Amino acid sequence: MNNLNKKGKTMKKSKNKSEWTELFTFIKLLLEQKLLLSDKDLNPTGDYFKINKITTENLYLDFVPLSDIKIKSINKTSKEEIEIDISSIINDVSLANILHKIKNGSGTFEINDFEVIQTALGFSIVKGGNSSQKADIVLDIEHSTFVKENEGFGIKSYLGSKPTLLNASGNTNFIFEINGLDDSKIDKINRISTKTKLKDKIEAITKNGGTFSYLKAEKDTMNYNLKMVDSALPSIIGYLLITFYGNRISKLSDIVEHLCNNTNILTHLDIDDKAMLINKLKKFLVDILLGFFAGTKWDGSYESHGTIVVKENGNLITFHIIDIENLKDYLFENIKLDTPSTSRHGFGAIIQDKTKNYFKLNLQLRF
Repeated sequence: MNNLNKKGKTMKKSKNKSEWTELFTFIKLLLEQKLLLSDKDLNPTGDYFKINKITTENLYLDFVPLSDIKIKSINKTSKEEIEIDISSIINDVSLANILHKIKNGSGTFEINDFEVIQTALGFSIVKGGNSSQKADIVLDIEHSTFVKENEGFGIKSYLGSKPTLLNASGNTNFIFEINGLDDSKIDKINRISTKTKLKDKIEAITKNGGTFSYLKAEKDTMNYNLKMVDSALPSIIGYLLITFYGNRISKLSDIVEHLCNNTNILTHLDIDDKAMLINKLKKFLVDILLGFFAGTKWDGSYESHGTIVVKENGNLITFHIIDIENLKDYLFENIKLDTPSTSRHGFGAIIQDKTKNYFKLNLQLRF
């Protein structure tokens, strides 16, 4: 959670939905002291984690539940301990009021209820922290089969716009070579500015004899990370992008159906069948969620081992690698490709380089 930081910082009162939601999740866990495990449809499985400690990577305090109404804060440096009556500062009514304000807020906004809570808990709430952290919150958890300490969890929220899995950036551009296109057609194609300009540009290129040949991710780091997941993945991404932008099929599972109806594509990828393709993509989605960032070389390890989902009604549900099949299914069945800004991220136009022509497409993944 990037909103909780070291003592002595002043509080920035105005925050966006994402920042307020992270804090809402933190205090809700303090009150409820457990996390329900989820199936692929965001319904409780009946299994759960008991929470034995709550903190973040940027917070100087650990919070330890003592009973239904009491918690203990422990200063990580001085080891000072303070008992807090949690029921006197957080309850179902106050949480419902905060939830209402988060859902109805827009842009950046204030929620004064949190000032009382942060004062009582003894930490300051600030915007900051490390944007390259997968773990928004860190928990000690107890399950019927194990006990784990300092387990990292991300947070995905449905209180506002649907969350992203992979944000668009210059790191998520992919390059295609265009063969067979008459150079005299390039300027006219690049001037296409319709609402569906990317689809229309791709259609114009193919109608004028051009063919797309996938080359690589624009950034070497992204290419490396994809190969860390699976050696076939860079080429798979190429086909996903052409199908999405060229056919406007956005749901990942629907794109897979489209690709598998063309047996030549699977043969070209050296993939035996649909099940193998789906398995590779599911691993890719989990690795993005728990492991790599597009702009940082990845070693294959997970910083986070689970994700807490904040549902529209404010209920919390979690996925964890102990039940990775539900997580894989949830991701695969819900992820869609999205179209980011072409001007901001520098893609969607034919680029001429000496005797060759290129075209970039950008990968953004959203729930």
